Order: sequence, then structure tokens, then C-alpha cells
Amino acid sequence: MTRTIAMVAMVAMVAMAVCALFGAGTATAQTGAVTMSAKVNDQDVATANGSEPLRLEPDGWADVAVKLTNNGAEAVDLRRVNLSGRVLGLTFFSYATTVDLTIAPGATDTLRYRLDLTDLDGQATGLMGGNLLVTDANRTTVAELSTVTDVRGSLMSVYGLFGIAIAVLTALAVLDTALALAKNRLSMNRWQRGLRFLGPGVGIGLVLVFSASVARLWVPDLGLWLVVAGLTAAVSFALGYFSPTPVDDDDDDDFDDEPDDQALAGSGQTFNGGDDATEVLFASDATMAHMPASTEAETTHVPITSGGDTTRAPLISGGDITQVTRVRPQSDDEGGR
Repeated sequence: MTRTIAMVAMVAMVAMAVCALFGAGTATAQTGAVTMSAKVNDQDVATANGSEPLRLEPDGWADVAVKLTNNGAEAVDLRRVNLSGRVLGLTFFSYATTVDLTIAPGATDTLRYRLDLTDLDGQATGLMGGNLLVTDANRTTVAELSTVTDVRGSLMSVYGLFGIAIAVLTALAVLDTALALAKNRLSMNRWQRGLRFLGPGVGIGLVLVFSASVARLWVPDLGLWLVVAGLTAAVSFALGYFSPTPVDDDDDDDFDDEPDDQALAGSGQTFNGGDDATEVLFASDATMAHMPASTEAETTHVPITSGGDTTRAPLISGGDITQVTRVRPQSDDEGGR
């Protein structure tokens, strides 16, 4: 169950990485016939940054003033102004206002309106990149400004829950990898072990970026996310790649199954490996007591039958020396011979 959840976590992290790479908006300079400047609560939108972000308070109003200049040869019809906040290519708050303004060639006009930020508390919190853009009747972007917003929302907002979900999924992935390491269940292949650690590393990078955003330490733009997630992923992959190679439990079991010659020799037990195996008789001290002995070591020859040939091997008793004889059991046919 934990393994399945961890796999879902890693898939979700990869999906968010793809969203970040292909869905993130970039800061765009104004091109075309219309140029724009704007203020929100008398704060310039274009100059807002991580040190002096555009502050948005829930349960309040925001006074917006947008100044537009038509430098083209044709009149421009404006129909919509939108203020939004995005992280990793995902939009977490958006306020669109419908307008009806036509700007003649060479003319300059100013839009003024108020935004109701009542529901901002449940949408986002912390620092995040933002955009203020103006579109025409065909919803084509006429002018756009990039900015940095400081949303004073709740941790239980959509963005806050998004970060909590990332933290939970990352914790599950880390736990699954740690259990696999502790229980010796990692792959014998170094590359596979590195890939196993890679998912939690990406998740840790996401959690760091989110936490810093909520704590208002930095703006979670795409470049910063790539640097942080790339570093944590590389470190995690290296930890998996250079982790100790797991020991094969089957090899340990094979060694454990082998009899202890010294223990069997002291007990006088017999080990028989099968019909064709050689029967090994271990002589104990008690057995040696029944054998003739002298003050010096005495040698007794014991027959050993193997492959039809009989040889005699010495068995030495006396002092503290104990020898083991190996006798191949004879079949009925061999016994008749």
C-alpha cells in the first residue's frame, strides 16, 4: 500500500514538473502598438519585486489605475483587464474586469476601477508572480505587465492546500524509500537505486520552494524552482546511486544451512546428503574411548569405499586428536562383490 502511494506521489511530482516547464508564463516586455503602466493602491505594478511586492489584502478593496497609450495607426478596442497570480505554471488567483474603452491612434487614456478581494483569503497566500494584462474583443492580449504579489491569505487556501499535499506526498515517498533501504529491498542495480531516490528529491525541492514562498522569503518563479529542485534531485540520486549494494538473503541462508563440522563432531551425529552422497561419520571422544590406545598416538586403518574402489585411510586417536572418516554407503550389488 505504501509503495503504491509513493508511486502516485512521484507521478504527481513529475506531472507538476511538466506543468512548470511548459505552462509557466514568462515576463514579457510590451510589444506592439499599445504601451501600458498601472498602479494598484498607488503602488506601481511594473516595479514591484520580492523586496517590495504588490500587497493584496483579503476582505478589502484594491483601487486600480491603468494608463494606456496607442502608438499605432488604428484605433484599439479594449474589453477586459485581468490581474492574476501564478506558481509553476498554475494560476491560483485571477480577477477579471470587463471594460469598454476605445483608444484612438496616438491617444492616451486611463482606466480606473475597484477590485473586490473578498474571496482572496481562500485562493492563495505568500509571494507569487503575477500578471496584469489587457485584452481586446477577440481576447487577444494587447498589453501586459509582470509583477510580484504578496497575498495575505490563509494557509487553508487553494495554494496552501496545494503545498500541504506536496509535503504529504513527499513524506510518503521518503518513508517508502527509507523502509526499502532499512529492509534491504532496494535494487541491486545502482542506477535503479538512484532513480528510486530521485522522486523524493524532486518532492523535497517542491516543498522547499513552497515553504519559502509562504514564508515570503523568495518568489517561486520557474528559474528558482529548477535550481532548487535540480539540486535536491541530484543529491538524492547520488545518495541512491552510492548507497550500499543490498545483500542477497538467499546467500546468507545457504551459509546458515551448512552444518557445523565441529558441533557435529562433538555430538557423534551423522550427515547424509542422499543416496549418491558420501556419508560422513564424526567420531566423538566417547567413540575414541572404545578404541585401543597407547601412550603414543595409534593409527587404525578404516576402509573407505568410493566408486567401487576401496582404500584404507588412517584414523588417529590419542591425545586430543580426532579424525573424521568418510565412507560411501555400498549398494546391494556392491556388497555382493
